[in-house]
Order: sequence, then structure tokens, then C-alpha cells
Amino acid sequence: MRWIPRFAGKLAGGLLGYSLTGWPGMVIGALLGHSFDLRRDSLWQIGPRLFARRRLARDERLFRDHLFTCLGHLARLDGQVTPEAIEAAEKLFRQFKLNSNERNIAIHCFNLGKLPNTDPEPLVRQVCQRYASSPARRLEWISNCLPLVFAGDGPRKAQLQTLRHWLPLLKIQPQAFERLLQPYLRAAKQTQKPPTPKTSPLHEAYLQLGVQPGCSYDTARKAYRKLMSQYHPDKLESQQLTDYQRRQGKARAQGIQQAWAEIKKHLKK
Repeated sequence: MRWIPRFAGKLAGGLLGYSLTGWPGMVIGALLGHSFDLRRDSLWQIGPRLFARRRLARDERLFRDHLFTCLGHLARLDGQVTPEAIEAAEKLFRQFKLNSNERNIAIHCFNLGKLPNTDPEPLVRQVCQRYASSPARRLEWISNCLPLVFAGDGPRKAQLQTLRHWLPLLKIQPQAFERLLQPYLRAAKQTQKPPTPKTSPLHEAYLQLGVQPGCSYDTARKAYRKLMSQYHPDKLESQQLTDYQRRQGKARAQGIQQAWAEIKKHLKK
């Protein structure tokens, strides 16, 4: 506080000391007041510094929690969470140097993102709002999603499309995102495996239902009914879902129905 005189501490300390013990107290009070005057500016900064430190901690937790939730959503877009995607998330846990409690929270957020009714778009918007004045942090946030997208045999089309859909929500220019992609694309091209024979529609249908190719009719039918009980359009309409979640659920239900039709056609031959 600049309006307080520089000698205010000495004056107040001296008067208080004199009122308590007379002249000796005045001398001691003035010395203590002098020490206060020397450190006054730094003392006034303790409160704002503590507040800024707590706000920074809250911002970092939001950054991490929303990131891991959105990573869980990206990981399940292909229907199944691959071991490579889990390893990419684990690597990010280590990169953030999380303690045991923070790691448990990160795992909870990742598993929450895998749930069908989790809508990531509000979380992405919150990240943009919190870091509205820091484009570098928003770029860093979405760049942390790329290792999972390119894990294994990546990149995966559905995941890249989702990231590009998030760019306007984060107010990130497409050109800036493409620059982030280039190192990953080059690395993927260098490590690209020889092309493998394309799998048959029947094989893809088994994978869509999450069963082993060549399984029995009853096993495939049981998997189909279980999945449709989760993604049937009528059930989705009865839930309080966003438009984004309904579109995702209807697309998944359509894929399940097509897969079951392909398997039935094969098994009836």
C-alpha cells in the first residue's frame, strides 16, 4: 500500500511499546517497526501470491482431468479400447508425474470418458474458457491427445475427425493443428508396416460385435442382443442425451445391426 508512509511501522511500534513499558518499550517497538517497514512490500504480496498459486493448481487439475476424460472418449471410438491406447494413457500419466492420488483420479476420468453417455464437448469448451488468454496452453492440451490417436497402427480416422471437430470449440486454427500433426505423420510413415490383406466383411462383422471370428450362432446372437440393449434408438430417445450423444449412439446401433445381418447371412448358408 503506497499511501502508507515508510516510517509507519516504526511510529506504530514505538508508540505501542511506549504505552506498554515506557522508553525501553518504545525503542524495542521502533526496532520491530523498522523491520516491518523494510519488508512491508513483500508482506502485502503474500495473499495475492497464495491466491494465484491456488488458482494455478485448480487450472492444472482441470487441464488434466478434462484431458484424460476426453482421451477415454477417443479410445473407445473404434468400439474397443486397445492395449496400445491404454499404454499411451499410461505414458501420459508418467509424463505429468502424478502422485498416487492424482493417478487414481486420472484413471477415473479416463474410464468415465469411455462411457457411452459421456459428452466431451462441454469439457472441451471449459478448457477453452479457462485458457482463453493462452493459445499455447490450448494447443498443448490437444497435442496431448495425439499420442493416443497414433498409438499402435494409427492414425485412426474417427479419432482424427473428432479432434478436428474440437478445433473450433478450442478456437484453434486448422493450420496450427496440422503443424502439430506433421511429426506424427512422418513417424507413422517411417514405421508403416507392409500392407496386409484386407479383412472380409464377415471378419469385420465379428469384430464389430466383439466376438471371435467363427464363433457359434448363439454366441454371436447373445453379443448382438447385449449391444443393442445399450444402443437401441428407442432406449437412446428415453435418456437425457445431447444431440452429439444421440448421433454417436445411432451410428453405433446401425453398425451393430449391419454386422449381425452379415453374420446371419453367413451362418444360414
